[in-house]
Amino acid sequence: MWYEKATWIEDDKTIKITVPLHEVLKKGTLRQILKESGLSMDEFLRLLNR
Repeated sequence: MWYEKATWIEDDKTIKITVPLHEVLKKGTLRQILKESGLSMDEFLRLLNR
């Protein structure tokens, strides 16, 4: 299985996440990734769309 690792630095806060490279992520997988990263869905979408 392949994974993508991402790091964001914002407001002196470093956020690191590892995401499996699937075409579609299951809702539970995405929820767990967000929980582990400490991000809300809105924060995640804002960073994703930079």
